[in-house]
Amino acid sequence: MQYWMINVKHEGVKTEIKDISTNCIMMGHDEKKCPQFYYGVQSGDCLIGVYNSHPNCICHCMGIADKLDSNLGEWSLKRIIVNPNKLKEIQQSIRDNSDDLPGKKNKNPWGSQKSIIRINPSETPTLIETIKKVFSEENMKIEEFKSVLEKKKNIVLQGAPGVGKTYITAELALRIIGDETLYSSHEDIMKEYQKYVESGQIVFTTFHQSMDYEDFVEGLKPEIVKDGADKPVGIKYSVKPGIFKEICNDAAGKDNKEKNYVLIIDEINRGNISKIFGELITLVEADKRAEGVHPIQATLPYSQDVFSVPSNLYIIGTMNTTDRSTGTVDYALRRRFSFVPVKSTYTFDGEKITGCDELNSYYSDNPNGPSADATKLFIQVYDLLSNKDYKADMNIDDLMVGHSYFMAPTVEELKLKLEYEIKPLIREYAKDGIISISEKDLKEELDKWRI
Repeated sequence: MQYWMINVKHEGVKTEIKDISTNCIMMGHDEKKCPQFYYGVQSGDCLIGVYNSHPNCICHCMGIADKLDSNLGEWSLKRIIVNPNKLKEIQQSIRDNSDDLPGKKNKNPWGSQKSIIRINPSETPTLIETIKKVFSEENMKIEEFKSVLEKKKNIVLQGAPGVGKTYITAELALRIIGDETLYSSHEDIMKEYQKYVESGQIVFTTFHQSMDYEDFVEGLKPEIVKDGADKPVGIKYSVKPGIFKEICNDAAGKDNKEKNYVLIIDEINRGNISKIFGELITLVEADKRAEGVHPIQATLPYSQDVFSVPSNLYIIGTMNTTDRSTGTVDYALRRRFSFVPVKSTYTFDGEKITGCDELNSYYSDNPNGPSADATKLFIQVYDLLSNKDYKADMNIDDLMVGHSYFMAPTVEELKLKLEYEIKPLIREYAKDGIISISEKDLKEELDKWRI
């Protein structure tokens, strides 16, 4: 990847810079006058749009070059970043490294005919590292999920065990809250996440078969009645709000309407949705929220309160695709939630997989870990689960054991994960009929998995 700074002079240029070539035309340049612009940039390069004629200026937008064509007006961008907070990170890094950028001794480094200059990564390693974080696969995935959630208000992250669904919810919740920091570790994410949990702005719960409307919305709950001597003398029942009603009331509070609230529901498909949400399943739709285009209210059966779901509440669910297929999920839930797949990112040599991006990233940060053994094991598991002879009822992405199962700081820990986590899970797949393989063949396959 190469890194380029585009001189965006004109206020009329759209924020997305969907067509950088058009910008070049507006500046009076053509292909002959800007050969570097047309022949230096390649698909996949990073472009930073900036105002002013000096690199130490305001970041206007960013993007990765997608489709290139020598004809004017045929350049498009993918992975466009226009988030102001993200741009601030790049802008600050540009300012911090301005002395190392092109043209540091030249008041106008662009020259009379240039609309683009190349950044030398070796001269500005800190800036390039910041850009890489912004455009990392993990960050772009979170940005995409956030975009879906902002529009739909409700999202379900679905995937096989170990792909990081619950892991992702913490950072996604922070982004929705308004924290756009590019944290260097998940530990830092969780420290910040916990602050919002303690303040009640983020609430985490797990659905299960015993959960019902009384736990989630409101219901009659028993209280022990005591006498003057603090001795129990009886029991009375009173209406108590559930998890959902409490966070809705907090989000709708007069002083909280400018804040975003997040409800995280882990294992959302393990609960009986009709039993848990009741009539309120209709009210969670974006357009039927309190500030939606078609707001709806409901009178709650126990308290008789008139209730609506505030528009500043966002719901993030997670769903294990091997636990129950998406086809059995309540259609009312599917209608009101966006279902987003989460999976390990495979690397290919053109025909077969050679590894996993998440494992490569993990072991680059843990160079003493068993990287080769983990990658070999990952490929073996993939090959078994994708074997058509075993007639898997699910797509490989719904079935493939997630990368977290293969992350281990030592060989000993990876061996323990293999024997007591990975192999038992595969045996359970066979037992449940998810993969059709004889006990003998399965034993032979599992015996090949050695570290």
